[in-house]
Amino acid sequence: VPLLSLGVQTQDDNYANSERRRFLLTASSGIQAMIPGLSYASTSSGPLGYAAGDLASRNTISPLSETVTIPLKWIPSLSAYVVYYSVGGERFGAILDTGSPFLVVPSYCDRQKYGCYDPAQSRPSGLAPTFERFDNNQGKVEWRVAPFSFVNATGSMVGPREMVFGVLSESLMDGPGGVFLGLIRDTDNWIRPSFLGQTNVKAIEIGLREEEKTLSLYTQSPFHNSPPGLGNDDNDFIELVKDLNRKYGDPVIHYTAKASSLKANGKEVSLSTRSRRKIPTYVIFDTGVTGMVVSQDLFDQRYADARINREKSLWGSVEISFLTHQGNIVTLSAQKPVTTPLGDKPWPKFQNANLIVLGLAFLDGYDIIIDMDNQKMQIS
Repeated sequence: VPLLSLGVQTQDDNYANSERRRFLLTASSGIQAMIPGLSYASTSSGPLGYAAGDLASRNTISPLSETVTIPLKWIPSLSAYVVYYSVGGERFGAILDTGSPFLVVPSYCDRQKYGCYDPAQSRPSGLAPTFERFDNNQGKVEWRVAPFSFVNATGSMVGPREMVFGVLSESLMDGPGGVFLGLIRDTDNWIRPSFLGQTNVKAIEIGLREEEKTLSLYTQSPFHNSPPGLGNDDNDFIELVKDLNRKYGDPVIHYTAKASSLKANGKEVSLSTRSRRKIPTYVIFDTGVTGMVVSQDLFDQRYADARINREKSLWGSVEISFLTHQGNIVTLSAQKPVTTPLGDKPWPKFQNANLIVLGLAFLDGYDIIIDMDNQKMQIS
């Protein structure tokens, strides 16, 4: 079965420590028992256990505005923020990942790192196992069902009593592999159920600006409802696009925007083809990546320019700018981000476009709100 992934190639030993990836993506094989990922919120639902002591049973997903906030912990050895949750009564830690869709646990016991999986605390989901490829790792994922809750969360939210989760084989845990909590909600129907697709969550907020880092989930958009066009910064946003899914065959809806400009070492990087034809540059916002991943043609273009200009580094300083809905410019920057070329095509139809995967080197220190229903993103 063809595997769809970003196909990022390991360049050196440092890369395995800096790019803790990858769920970009697949849930292929097993045509039988496939369930549309966006319709898996159970009609027989109860609390997801987000708030300590909030164990009251409810029969339907609440239409009211609900919010839950979960603390994040920075783990230097992973160069990542980690969130803690319980699956089947056992605690797990996972890398916060806006570049993947699934709730997963390791298939073995490692209480010192990710957690201890006990199959007796879950049951089969009825979904066939899949083979996934993350970076250079490939392995089997078994799909099971168990009660779920976050650890040390505040607020409350109602969702299905049990959630579908993936059990990762050991081969998927090697090198740059690991356990990720995927925050991509929307996927193609043949993909296994996403974590957020099983909930009523409409928007997420990743708070990395204050000393206490948090993840917040919302059942209604937190964006201000003031009329557009009034120059109100609280109402301004970066428009997200679904082009990677609709045009190029990405099986999930990555949180993606079009870049208006790219600078490296203070110089504009051409976003055109060799024939000088302007092509779109898509940027995926991915907290599961440390630095930056760049499509091969764009990487080669930058390498050629740096040689001509006799620059000492390819990506010494990087600035990526976006045009907002109200015509303002938002620029994200990083100094010496670990940058690797994408390698092969991420999806068979991907052509005549640039792709950048933007990681924590650019996002840390900001509050990021993503409204999935309305395809809006705010960075402050």
